[in-house]
Amino acid sequence: MKRNDRHQAFTLTELIVAISVLTLLTTFVAQLVNNATIVTTHSRKRVDADTQARLVFDRMTGDFAKMLKRTDVDCLFCKQSGNDRMFFYSEAPAYYDGASSSIKPRSSMALLGYRINSHYQIERLGKQLSWGGNSGTQPGSTIFLTYPAPTVTTPKPTPLPSSLLENNWSDAIGSAPT
Repeated sequence: MKRNDRHQAFTLTELIVAISVLTLLTTFVAQLVNNATIVTTHSRKRVDADTQARLVFDRMTGDFAKMLKRTDVDCLFCKQSGNDRMFFYSEAPAYYDGASSSIKPRSSMALLGYRINSHYQIERLGKQLSWGGNSGTQPGSTIFLTYPAPTVTTPKPTPLPSSLLENNWSDAIGSAPT
């Protein structure tokens, strides 16, 4: 009986085929992991954007729910190129820029506004107002509409232009609407 002294081993062709298959499998798994990472990142960004939008819409909902629905106060809707702006009176929380020891009594009313800026971000104006109505001496007063006396031809008159919010902007807020 003759014994073969050669050891059993893989041939060079078998090794090249095995390495090629392993490389293909590694590439396939890497592609799967990369695609899963991309999908997860996009999903996370969308969830973050939805969360931020929800916060903004919740704030707007509260502001609109507390909007004053009276005939003696005005609202202002400005047309501009790109995006429009809106300003209205509301009883929603707002910023008060006076000192806490100020003698001027603060009201629960605020002048609120929304606009989209040039960076496509929403901006909210919230300025708490004082009582006094169209005082003209200090910005931060509520502007009440003034109506002429009704006549037979105009039983429901329109407010006087001098009492509109857009014509008294500096009395209400202190600067022009931008």
